[in-house]
Amino acid sequence: MVCIFTFLAVSGTAAEKSTKTQDMNFYLNLGVLSNDTFDMFHWQGGMMMDIFIGENLVLSPEVMLTGYKFAFDYLYLYPGATLNLLLTKGENKLFVGGGIIMFVPIIPGDYDTKLELKINGGLMAGNLRLSVFFWTPFSDLFSLYTLGANIGFAL
Repeated sequence: MVCIFTFLAVSGTAAEKSTKTQDMNFYLNLGVLSNDTFDMFHWQGGMMMDIFIGENLVLSPEVMLTGYKFAFDYLYLYPGATLNLLLTKGENKLFVGGGIIMFVPIIPGDYDTKLELKINGGLMAGNLRLSVFFWTPFSDLFSLYTLGANIGFAL
């Protein structure tokens, strides 16, 4: 909801600026993730926004809904944000970054909410955003982790 509100609130002002070529992108994301043994794959869908800060930094708030199979017995929400460094300029931009996400269980609701570290990297090319990421809870830093990849379609 925060992504949608921000997008609607500043879309008119971003269009009026003529000095910058790009201020913000809004994406619909689809992806997969797995644990470190690759024995279970989860699907992921959500929204992400890239807010360009200067020429080399991008703040990316996001919210992702994750589930196992399509029985909807397990649903988890992951709101968060990352700060990304642009490594290249032009149409195709490589980026790396990190941030914090929050694990919020929806179904079943008997798990605790926890903060996790997210490290990601990828490519912004035209209307696509490809990224790979690594999540690890702060309570078990680098001993438990999740690997994933997603593709974002700009609106």
